[in-house]
Amino acid sequence: MRIVACNFSSLPWAILGDFNVSMLVQEQLGGKPGLSKSMMEFEACIRDCEIEDIRQTRCFYTWNNKRSGRELITKKLDRVMGNWLWFQQVGHLQVHFCAPGISDHSPAELHLRSRPPGLGRAFKFLNIWASYPSFLGIVRQVWAAEVSGTPLEVVAKKLKLLKHALQRLHGNHFKNPTSLVSHYRLEVEDVQARLEKDPTNPQLRDLEKELVEKLSNAGHVEEAVLRQKSRIHWLKLGDSNTAFFHKVCKVRQSKNFISHILNEAGQWVSEPRLIGEEGVSFFSHLFKGPACQAPVLLGSYDKCIPQVMEDDTDMAVSRVEVEESIWSQCNAPNPKEIPKV
Repeated sequence: MRIVACNFSSLPWAILGDFNVSMLVQEQLGGKPGLSKSMMEFEACIRDCEIEDIRQTRCFYTWNNKRSGRELITKKLDRVMGNWLWFQQVGHLQVHFCAPGISDHSPAELHLRSRPPGLGRAFKFLNIWASYPSFLGIVRQVWAAEVSGTPLEVVAKKLKLLKHALQRLHGNHFKNPTSLVSHYRLEVEDVQARLEKDPTNPQLRDLEKELVEKLSNAGHVEEAVLRQKSRIHWLKLGDSNTAFFHKVCKVRQSKNFISHILNEAGQWVSEPRLIGEEGVSFFSHLFKGPACQAPVLLGSYDKCIPQVMEDDTDMAVSRVEVEESIWSQCNAPNPKEIPKV
C-alpha cells in the first residue's frame, strides 16, 4: 500500500477489500478486546499513505463468524479508502455495504456517478468577520432597526437582517480569499522581477511593500477561514497550513453529503428530491405527532448524581455562565477578541 500511495500520490485513487484487521477497538464486538499489534501497524500504514475511509451506508460491521451468544465475533474488516485527491475530485461518491447473505462478509458497492447539482449552502458565521473595523457598527445598526412582532419574532427577524448584512460584508471584503492570495502573489512576483532590472526605483519599492502587505492580509484571511471550516482546533497558530486545512475541508464535505436514506418502508432512497421529501416527512411527523411518555427507569439505576448536584441543576442560570458557554464553543466572536478556531 505504501508503494501504491507513493506511485500515485499525484492522482486520485481508492483501495478497497478485506484487510483482515480492524483499525480501531470500536470496530469490533466480541472476541479478545484491546488494541493489537496488527491494528497499530495497520493504522500507521493508513496514516503513511494519507488515505481515509470513504463515507459508507448500511452495514458498519462487515464480517462476522456466523456464531451466536458469547462466541459471536463481528468486526469491520472490509474498507473502501481514498486519498485526498479522490475526495477533492469525486468526494460525492459513497460506499454501500450490503447485507452479507450466505457469506460472512458484507459486499461493498461503489457506484460511479456524476456529481449532483449544488443545493446551496447554509449560512455560517466566520470568526474573521469580527476583525473588520466596522463589524460592531454593522451589528449595532441592524439591531437598532424597528421590527414588529413578539419578542421571539423580533429576534428572529433581526438575525435574518444581520445575516444579509454580514453576507454583503463577506462579499465586499472576504470573498474568495484563495483567489486573492494567488492574484497578489503573482503581482508581487511581477514587481520583484521588475526590481531586479531597476533595484533603485522608489516607486517599485513602495509598490512591493504595499502588495506584500495585501498578500499577507489575504493569506491570514484564507488560513482563518479554512481553519474554521476544517474544525481543526488542536493545530497551533503561526504557520500557514492552508493546504492541510483545504484537504480536511474536502474530506468533511464528502462525509457530510447524503447519498442514501432509509425510509419508513425499509427501502433505500438515493434520488436527491426523494431524500429531501423523506427528511421533511420524518420531521413533520415527529413534531406534529402526539406526545408520548417515556418509562421512568431511574428507580432501578443506582448510579445517580448526589443531591447537592441535583439541587444545582435547579438554580437560575447567570449571565456570566451564558457568555462563557457561548465563547467556549467558538460559535460566535468574543467582543474583546476573536476566539480560537
